[in-house]
Amino acid sequence: MSGCRVFIGRLSYRARESDVERFFKGFGKIRDINLKNGYGFVEFDDPRDADDAVYELNNRDLCGERVTVELARYFLLTQCDFLFIKCFDILLHKIDVWLFTNRLSLHLKRN
Repeated sequence: MSGCRVFIGRLSYRARESDVERFFKGFGKIRDINLKNGYGFVEFDDPRDADDAVYELNNRDLCGERVTVELARYFLLTQCDFLFIKCFDILLHKIDVWLFTNRLSLHLKRN
């Protein structure tokens, strides 16, 4: 499956799945289209089709916007990476709570 997923950046918020399907028509069988706010992903059956689409469609107009089309980048998180991110998230939450309570107590002392 490596190299089969294409990223679409600067995608118009008006773009629908049918627009994207029409935009990529002729570049091979599409497995999946996943649209988000302002970007999306298209997954092809064949990596060569994804390469061809990137080469031909990058910086072309789709729904009135000049889109970026490139191969999607993959990254894997190890268990340690995930643990680090989770701990960092918890730490930020605790700092947020601490700041809020300190600001509240300062405010109450002034009044």
